Amino acid sequence: MKSRLKQLLISWAIHAFTICAAILLYTSVMYLYRINSGVHYYDIKGSPVTLWQYLSNHIADLALVIWFTFLVEINYQYVFRKFRWLLFIISSLMTGIISFIPLTLLNQEQISLQGIVSVIEPVLFMAMYAFIYSLIRDYHYQSQHKKDILLQNFENELYTLKAQLTPHFLFNSLNYLYGTALKEEAHITADGVDRLSEMLRYTITGMNEDYVLITKELDFIEQYISLQKVRVSNIDIQTDICMQPDLQNLLIPPLLLLPFIENAFKYGISIDNPNPIKIKIRVEKQALDMEIYNSIVQQHAEMKGNNTGIKNTLKRLDLLYPDNYRLECKNTGTNYKVSFHLPLK
Repeated sequence: MKSRLKQLLISWAIHAFTICAAILLYTSVMYLYRINSGVHYYDIKGSPVTLWQYLSNHIADLALVIWFTFLVEINYQYVFRKFRWLLFIISSLMTGIISFIPLTLLNQEQISLQGIVSVIEPVLFMAMYAFIYSLIRDYHYQSQHKKDILLQNFENELYTLKAQLTPHFLFNSLNYLYGTALKEEAHITADGVDRLSEMLRYTITGMNEDYVLITKELDFIEQYISLQKVRVSNIDIQTDICMQPDLQNLLIPPLLLLPFIENAFKYGISIDNPNPIKIKIRVEKQALDMEIYNSIVQQHAEMKGNNTGIKNTLKRLDLLYPDNYRLECKNTGTNYKVSFHLPLK
C-alpha cells in the first residue's frame, strides 16, 4: 500500500510539473510574441503588465491543472490497472466532471452565458485526456516491463553460464562419492549424495527455463529439507506440503521459494537450542500459499549479510507478478514468520 501511494505521488508530481511547465512556457512565448507585435497589456491602473504579473494571473489555472493531474493519476493507478474497461470509461468521465467543478466555480458567469456546450466540451476533453493518458502510460509501462524481464533473464542466463563452468566435474565427483558410499555401506551418506546430485541438476537446468511445473519445484524443496534433516537431526523440522491432484500442471518460476526456506535454516538452527522450524505449503485454488516459521538464534541475530537471494527473488516477483502477489515478513526479534501468496499460471 505504501509503495503504491509513493508511486502515485511521484507520478503525480512529475505529471503536474510537466504540464504546468508547458503552460508557463507557452504563455511566456505568447506574451513576448504579442509584445513584439505591438500588443501591450495594462492593469486597471493603466500601468504596463510585466511578464511576471501576466503569469501570476494564471495561478488559478495552474492550481486546476495540479488538481486535474492528481485525479488523472488516481484514475490510471487504481482503476485502469485493474483493467475493467466499463469502469475505466466511467471513471474517466467522472475525472472530467470532478475536475470541471472548480472551473465552474471560478467562471460561473461566463459558463452561464455560453450554455450547456461550455460544460460538455471541457468535460469531454478532460475525460478523453484521462483516457488517452492511461493508454499511453500503460504502453510505456508494458514496454519497459518487457525490457526489464529480458534484462533479468539475461542476468539469470549469465549466472547460469557461470555456474555451468564445472558441472561435469561436479557430477562426476558426486557419482564417485555415491559409489564409494555404497561400497562402504554408508547408505545414509549415499542417499544424501544422490539427493544433492538431483538438486544440483535441477538448479543448473531449471535456471534455463522461465517456468517449471509446480511438482518439480516442490520435489526440489522436499529434497532440500530432507538434506537439512540429515544435517541437523536434533532440530524439529515440521513440514506440511500439500497439493491438489488436479493442479499438477501449474507453473512457477524455478527456485522461487528456496531463498525464504534457506533463511529459516540460516537463522533458526542452533545445536544448543533445538527450536522448531515449521514449513507449510499449500497449492490449491490456482494459487500457492506458504508459511515459514523459525526462532531467531541469538548468535545469528547480529549476523550481517546482503540477503542477495531474497533481494533477487523480490525483483523476480515484481517483474513477473507486479502487484499480484502478497508477501508478509514479521520479525519480533525472537522469531521470524513469512507468509507468501502467489497465483499460479
